Amino acid sequence: MRLNPHLKRSLRGRWARWQEKWSEHDGLVTKRPSIVEILESQRLTARPYSVSALQNFAACPYRFLLSAIYQLEPREEPAPLEEMDPLTKGRLFHRIQAQLQRELKDEGLLPVKTAQLPQALKMLDRTVKDVAPRAATQCLRHYRRLGGKTLLKRSEVEKFKPKPPGPSPKTKRTKRNAARKDSKSS
Repeated sequence: MRLNPHLKRSLRGRWARWQEKWSEHDGLVTKRPSIVEILESQRLTARPYSVSALQNFAACPYRFLLSAIYQLEPREEPAPLEEMDPLTKGRLFHRIQAQLQRELKDEGLLPVKTAQLPQALKMLDRTVKDVAPRAATQCLRHYRRLGGKTLLKRSEVEKFKPKPPGPSPKTKRTKRNAARKDSKSS
């Protein structure tokens, strides 16, 4: 107990709460001159209180204590992020870079020469399309943990999901229209 004054105070407070008689350790305020002065400054006749502060008192005296006496305000909600933080941006960049390097090495395209540049750029596009949905999902989870404010809406995340292989709906329509034109012309 000599080594740690905080432990000493804590143990004495616990011991005092176990006693039969109620004390300041149980939350009672004794009338000491210093405490009486502080309490007197908070009386209804000593200072004005707003109607909303009195409504808080009627609903919850503890909320009144925090807002009117201690003048604490509710914590502000974090604003939605406008751009990616540097840590997330760096993680995403390195993830894409590492995957692209592995793919280029597997294809035997390292070091990339001018003649192989178009093929390397196509591989980069594929890598970004592969990494982006996972990163967007992780960002979404991360931003939800920060209080529900997200940079990406679910509809925006859907944009990053890879499209299934095969012709796109637009290609199907153009083929159908071409078939109609052929049948009309014949």
